[in-house]
Amino acid sequence: MVEKSTKQKTRYKGVYYRSHPTRKNGIRFDRYFILRYTINGKQRDEGFGWESEGYTEAKAAAEVETIRENIKKGSGYTSLKEKNASIRKAAQENENESITLAAFYDLYENAQHGTKTPKGIKCERQYFNNHIKKYIGEKPLKAITVEDIEKIKQSMLKGKSTSQEQKYAAATINHVIKLCRHIFKTAILWKKAKENPTQHIKLLPLENQRLRFFTHAEAEILLERLKKIQPKDKRAFTYQYYKDNQTSQVYEMALVSLYCGCRAGELYELKANDINFDTGFLTIRKSKNHNARNIPMPQIIHTMLKKRVESLNITGESLIFQDINGGALHEISDRYQEIVDELFNQGITDRQQKAVFHTLRHTYASWLVMAGVDLYTVKELMGHKTLDMTMRYAHLAPQKFTAAIAALDNHSAATQEQPSSSEA
Repeated sequence: MVEKSTKQKTRYKGVYYRSHPTRKNGIRFDRYFILRYTINGKQRDEGFGWESEGYTEAKAAAEVETIRENIKKGSGYTSLKEKNASIRKAAQENENESITLAAFYDLYENAQHGTKTPKGIKCERQYFNNHIKKYIGEKPLKAITVEDIEKIKQSMLKGKSTSQEQKYAAATINHVIKLCRHIFKTAILWKKAKENPTQHIKLLPLENQRLRFFTHAEAEILLERLKKIQPKDKRAFTYQYYKDNQTSQVYEMALVSLYCGCRAGELYELKANDINFDTGFLTIRKSKNHNARNIPMPQIIHTMLKKRVESLNITGESLIFQDINGGALHEISDRYQEIVDELFNQGITDRQQKAVFHTLRHTYASWLVMAGVDLYTVKELMGHKTLDMTMRYAHLAPQKFTAAIAALDNHSAATQEQPSSSEA
C-alpha cells in the first residue's frame, strides 16, 4: 500500500509522486509515481510504480504521453489497466501458440477427474500414450493438422506389424479418433486452440453383425457359476450379505446388467434412491452419453434388489454395490472374467467374439429384439444416443421381412377381391 503522503508534482506534465515515509532509495526516500490524464471529461490518477523497482520520471512521462495520444486518436490502450490486460492476453496467446499436445493432455486429464471413472481415465491415457503421443505429442496444438490425425488412423489400420491380421479393431481406432476430437474441442473451449483438425476425419464402420451375446442356456450356466463365487474374492461380494443369502455381489451385478441392460460404470454409481420399488423402475442418472434414463425392473431384479437394500440397510445416497470397505467400486471382480474365459472364450482369438461383462448388456438388447420389441423401444431402454447404435441388433428381429411381405400380400388380396367398375 502506498502511504497517503502529500502528492507532489514532477517536472513532467501529468506525472506526480508520493514519497515513502521510511524506505529510502539511495540518498532520498523512495518515490511512487502517479500518472494523471483526462478521459471523457474526467480527470484520472493511475499508479505507475516505485522508483526502487526501476520506474522513473522519464518513463512515467513517456507513458502518460502515450495514453494521451491514444485517447486523442481513439485507438490503442487508454489506461495502464488496459495496457497490462493486453500484455497478459498477449502472453497467454503466446503460451497457447507454443503449448504442446502432450502438455495440454496433462491439463485435459486432470479436468476429467470427477467426471469419468478412474478406469476410463486410465484407458484414455493408454490410447494417448500408445497411438497419439509418439506422433504428435511434442507438436504445438496450433501446428497439428488433419494430415497428422489421418497419419495416426492409417498407422493403426496397418497394425502392429505388416501382417493384415495384426491391425487394430475398428472400434479401437474410432476410440482414438474420438479422443483426439474431444481433446481439441476442450482446447478450443479453453482458448488453447482455434481449430479442430479432427472434424473431417471419418470414423470406421463397425462390423456390427458380429456382436457376441449369450444364449439363454449360456446365461443360466454363467449365473449359476457366479452365484457360487466364494468369499475369498473380496471384490466379488459383501461378506455379511453372502453369509445370510449365499450369493455373491458380482452375481447380482451381472443379473442387473443382464435384465436391465446396465453398463458396469452405471452399476458402480447406482444408489438406493435411484430405485423405486413402488413403480418398478430404476433410474440411471450417470450414463455414458450423460442422459438419464428409467428402466423397468423384471420381477427377478425387483425381488433381488429389494432383498439387498433391506438386508444391508442401504438408503438414500448409499451405493447399492460397494467394495469391501463400503466405498465405490471401480472395476468388476477378476473372478467374473476368469469364469467367462473358462466357459466361453477357449480358443477364441477374435476380440469381438470374446465374452466380457459388457456382453451382458448386448445380451439384454439382443433378447429384447428377438422377442419382437421394436428398435425404438430398445434404443430408449439402452440409452443409445442415436437409432443407428441400436440398428446393429436389427438382424436379430424374428421374421423381420415376413411381416412386411404379409402386409403386401394382404393388400394385394384385398385389391383383387374388390369388383371392377365394369363388373358392378
